[in-house]
Amino acid sequence: MFSTISWSAYVECMFLVVLSYYLVIILIYYRRDIQLKFTSYQEQAFQKSTTNQTATAGQPTNDTHENNDLLFSSVHELMDELKAAFQSAADKQFQKEELLMALQIKLRHYQQLKDTAFQVAVNNHLSQQAQLHCKISLDDMEIKQLWQTF
Repeated sequence: MFSTISWSAYVECMFLVVLSYYLVIILIYYRRDIQLKFTSYQEQAFQKSTTNQTATAGQPTNDTHENNDLLFSSVHELMDELKAAFQSAADKQFQKEELLMALQIKLRHYQQLKDTAFQVAVNNHLSQQAQLHCKISLDDMEIKQLWQTF
């Protein structure tokens, strides 16, 4: 059986297997980084296209739909991370300052959501979940400070 497989066929097959293995590993562990790079590239391309051409107010462009889709997937990932963070904070009985610091660290990776309509939804979610899981009340000023980068 081994005599029917040539060395070149074996090397090609192993190359494809190793390449696909590393692609899967990269996509699993660096998915968020790749998505953030892609999102920032999309935002730059979107800003260039909007400065070069003016779209009519009644007809949104495909770029805005694609940008919203990327932002929506970012919101979904953030909600999953916040769910785990609130569960951990409730289990460890975080104080208010500890919870705020943990939330700020999570939000630091999602600055593309700042000043969008999604930020309002995330802010409401933060306030509700903090009260529900940790019995901590967050006011608007504290939530606004969470989005500040240092």
